[in-house]
Amino acid sequence: MANEGLTGGSVGVFKVFGVPVRLHFTFLLLIVFLLFIGIGGKQSGASTALYILALFGSVLLHELGHTFVAARFGIHTKEIVMYPIGGVSRPERAPKAGEELWIALAGPAVNILIAAGITFWSWRENQFTSLTALLEPTDANLAQRIAVGNLILGAFNLLPAYPMDGGRVLRSILARFRPEDEATRITAATGQALAVGLGLFGLLSTNFMLVFIAMFVYLGAAQEGAAAGDARLQRALDLLRANQVAEAENAVPCSC
Repeated sequence: MANEGLTGGSVGVFKVFGVPVRLHFTFLLLIVFLLFIGIGGKQSGASTALYILALFGSVLLHELGHTFVAARFGIHTKEIVMYPIGGVSRPERAPKAGEELWIALAGPAVNILIAAGITFWSWRENQFTSLTALLEPTDANLAQRIAVGNLILGAFNLLPAYPMDGGRVLRSILARFRPEDEATRITAATGQALAVGLGLFGLLSTNFMLVFIAMFVYLGAAQEGAAAGDARLQRALDLLRANQVAEAENAVPCSC
């Protein structure tokens, strides 16, 4: 069936290089919210829409970076799902530690290249403005805000916490020296600790968007940690069954 194994709560929109790109319903709500708060002021409605589309495209290119590098390792991507704070690529199989390192780094690298390209263009066109001026969106500073948005997107994804790319980079490095499930548990614990810190800072600074992001990171890290624990338990059970079978096969019947 066509929808088997697909992410719940998402709708199929289009395909890019054969990979389905889906929007989670929460992402659609985010677009409506951004359009609502962005219209008015010194920025035109057209620039607001263009800014949102540019960020959407940047996130999509970020995920396609993962997809292309994964394909070089022979890993097909089932789908790309767009969430409010980013996208998620779903590979057909879990990458190995060495593969995961390069796949994870590919996404932030795309955002850095986009930011560098826009910054170079702005420099050539003498359209630089101060960082403080970027706090007030205008039609004139649209390109620079897109560049800054890509830098933030790349840096945010390099945080050493699941489900961010930085968490996968950390796990791939730890997996070179420790068992994979242990590396996952360490990375998940690091992500949960970071999420708690972000959440507390968001509460103290009344930045509720940061609190929302912290909750997302915490839940993602907790899910990965639980999955690693389940995998470790399953391996232990498999080993126990294998030992029991070996003992039964080696048992000598008693002749009375």
